[in-house]
Amino acid sequence: MTNNIVKDDTKTRLYTGLPNADVFDRLYKHLLPRAKRLTYWSGSKKIVSTKAKRVFKKSPKKFGPKRKLSVKDELVMTLMKCKVGMNSELLGDFFGVQLSVVSQVLNTWLKFMAYELKPLIHWPDKEITKETLPHVYTSIAPNLRCIIDCTEIFIERPRDMELQAQTWSDYKKKKQHA
Repeated sequence: MTNNIVKDDTKTRLYTGLPNADVFDRLYKHLLPRAKRLTYWSGSKKIVSTKAKRVFKKSPKKFGPKRKLSVKDELVMTLMKCKVGMNSELLGDFFGVQLSVVSQVLNTWLKFMAYELKPLIHWPDKEITKETLPHVYTSIAPNLRCIIDCTEIFIERPRDMELQAQTWSDYKKKKQHA
């Protein structure tokens, strides 16, 4: 299914936001070794500690339930959610999985990609930023370092009130008090 999307440069750009299929393939190959062993997010659970020590054998396999989608499909789904903003129910229909699977995949992959791709973010020196900053901004905010363009991505709201509370953003609170 996703092969049609990630084999064509135009569709790759449209659905994932990546410039072409080659960039998608490189990203996929970079993430694949660790993505194979991802454990799906399943909400916050209370951890019960035991006094007995548990011994784990190193295993190349992923823990938890088997995947419903391929690693490539999960990556495409996550990129489609970020780029196109498809609602989760539509993504579930598109990929042929239940809404709960979409939620688990997106929560897991967004955190995973944030961690894995963090080294790719480059912050220029303060001096370079000041030199290249348009004069309009220097008069308004002389200490400006960056402008963050926020995009709100709507998610499906869990029925459990505790889980629902975890989806609340501080941004909404700050916006109301401003």
